Amino acid sequence: MRKKGKKPSDYPQFAFRISSELKEKLNTMVEEVTDLYNKHLEDGEYLYRKNDIIAEALEIGLVEMKKGPAKKRRNK
Repeated sequence: MRKKGKKPSDYPQFAFRISSELKEKLNTMVEEVTDLYNKHLEDGEYLYRKNDIIAEALEIGLVEMKKGPAKKRRNK
């Protein structure tokens, strides 16, 4: 029996609204990091997807922000 793959609709969605300028800036950074992570993989290793990079960046960033909530970074 063949394993049935999941469809995108099988996963929950996390969405928020941002300016088009910030979206482009973040998208460029995500693409750069994704390419960097995938560049160092051996053949046959799991390729990172943009979703993997975004989720990990959110986790790392939120943990750091919890350590010092008074430190705000705006327009950097």
